Amino acid sequence: ITEFSFEYKDSRKEDILQGNPLILLARSADLIKKVNFLRSIEETLDNYYKIPKSQQNTSLKIYLEEYLKTQGSSLKEALSLVQQIGDRRLLWSLEN
Repeated sequence: ITEFSFEYKDSRKEDILQGNPLILLARSADLIKKVNFLRSIEETLDNYYKIPKSQQNTSLKIYLEEYLKTQGSSLKEALSLVQQIGDRRLLWSLEN
């Protein structure tokens, strides 16, 4: 599992400084969703690479796109999120 490091840029610093619990909770929930989404992408990639080459009947891109559709997402969304966190290995896998 890859370690994720987020540099969370926020223009509403006053909310954070004031410690508005609802806003902080919403941001935490959003961050948790993103981390879980990225982990699921990594698991999907790992699963693809476990399939013997002779049994791979689709490209990695199609395999991943099919998975993302089941999650209500797209390759474009996944790429955007991975670019935000700067995970080069995962980014390379998604782009190639």
